[in-house]
Amino acid sequence: MIEETAALIERYQPTIEKVGLLAALGTIQSKLLHGVLREKGMETLVSDERDLQRVQEKIFQIKDTKGGHDRNDLQDELTEMGRGLI
Repeated sequence: MIEETAALIERYQPTIEKVGLLAALGTIQSKLLHGVLREKGMETLVSDERDLQRVQEKIFQIKDTKGGHDRNDLQDELTEMGRGLI
């Protein structure tokens, strides 16, 4: 999935130099995507620690099918955090 993600970025945004990553803490800490993107000449941007924790919470809320969370609200919050990387 990591290679496919990098390939799609490269295919649809061939001139991009920096990529903002909103992901689970484990994904970010593993730096697997960072390495693949670096090999393709792209820098990976991640949020500060506070927003990383918020992203993690939102991911769990999305997965919580019985929690009654409004997915549109969660999407809006994640989108706003992503904008902070730009």
